[in-house]
Amino acid sequence: PKYGLIAACFITVLTELTCFIFWFHIMNVHGYKIPIFKILLKPVLASLIMGLFIILLNANIILVIVLSTIIYFGVLYILKTFSEDDITLFKKIVGKS
Repeated sequence: PKYGLIAACFITVLTELTCFIFWFHIMNVHGYKIPIFKILLKPVLASLIMGLFIILLNANIILVIVLSTIIYFGVLYILKTFSEDDITLFKKIVGKS
């Protein structure tokens, strides 16, 4: 392919964004108000912190992936993103119930 994987990734993200905007509009038209800022604030903040960590860390890719995952979910936990039900479910999945 002329443009390769970068173009495929870009088009995929563009398609998902288009679908999101379409369905967000449809939901609003039919009276379902979605508090988008409230929903996205904590995950975006956690992503920015994780991204900063990735930029600053110069290490093995496997180590970066593992530590980035821990940092992302750690920040979400610190920001109290997860409900008690989410934490209970996670403990059941991990086997620490």
